[in-house]
Amino acid sequence: MYRDFLLGADFGIQLRSHGIGGLSRAMLDCIGSGLVTVANSNLAEALDSPDYVLRVSDQFSPLLIAEAIADAFESNRYRDRLTHSRREYVETHSFDRYAVDFMRITGLAG
Repeated sequence: MYRDFLLGADFGIQLRSHGIGGLSRAMLDCIGSGLVTVANSNLAEALDSPDYVLRVSDQFSPLLIAEAIADAFESNRYRDRLTHSRREYVETHSFDRYAVDFMRITGLAG
């Protein structure tokens, strides 16, 4: 059911009011599904978010959020989820890639 909600959504919103670089599994789900999502800058940067994450100030307001969504709506950015940016993000941030990098960094790779 959760996946159906992600697939049925036009936009996502994930905001954090603290500035300590907290992560968000819900935000990662939005990114992974290619859902255009509004996020505050600190959260977006903590997740190394792709370009379809619309960044607003960490001192966000309803107006900033609405403007970001309106711009994406007017440009039809929300209609195409299978973008190059999504594929690149998913590949770059996959557990397979993390495992290979971990093995290389720790010298455990053969």
